[in-house]
Amino acid sequence: MTNENNTLNVVRRRPKKIGRREKAGFEDRQRLILTAAAQLFAVAGYSHTTIGDICNELKVSKPTIYHYFKNKDAVMAGVFELADEAMAEKIGAVHELEGTGATILGNMFVAYGEFTASDLGRCITEIDFQLLSTPTRKLLADKREEFMIIMTDLVNDAIEDGSMKKCDPTLLAYNLSHLCYAVVKFHDKHPARSLTEELRKTWEMIAQGTVNPVSEVKQRN
Repeated sequence: MTNENNTLNVVRRRPKKIGRREKAGFEDRQRLILTAAAQLFAVAGYSHTTIGDICNELKVSKPTIYHYFKNKDAVMAGVFELADEAMAEKIGAVHELEGTGATILGNMFVAYGEFTASDLGRCITEIDFQLLSTPTRKLLADKREEFMIIMTDLVNDAIEDGSMKKCDPTLLAYNLSHLCYAVVKFHDKHPARSLTEELRKTWEMIAQGTVNPVSEVKQRN
């Protein structure tokens, strides 16, 4: 889920101080900037966050940020790449779990919901496309499309092993991804239970209508 052509629009100017105490390299300093930016974007929104706000958060000057990224759009493109890395780790962890296709799909539903609630996840799901440059807009669209393909493949796997009833895989994958977002927004307003528990309860309700009994899975295997 990486974009080999993306260079984060780096502009190098003068030596900077970010991460000096940690003896951070250039890419490490980029990551520090992106992490701080993602936190601000997630809370205040992309349109209401300025380069100056990121500078204040990191206690550096504007030329420091411009040493690593040419503008705010480039920072957001970098955040998308960072989010992609984080989601790839979650996807890898889910694929390592054992179980039926439906079980793995349920675990992915929970993992994606948890990701959606993170700073990086909120940047991916809540950004207004119109605020981004054309290349960055395409980058985000590609990331979202890649995840939809992964979800669709998981639905197909569950149908093929008999653990899920036959359905339109693409439609179900699309609805599941949007339902994750809805559960996160509900939890933001009604945090009576942990988000993970809320996601698992939601999946249990979905499974009642879509997942076949274990006995049927064994028969088909």
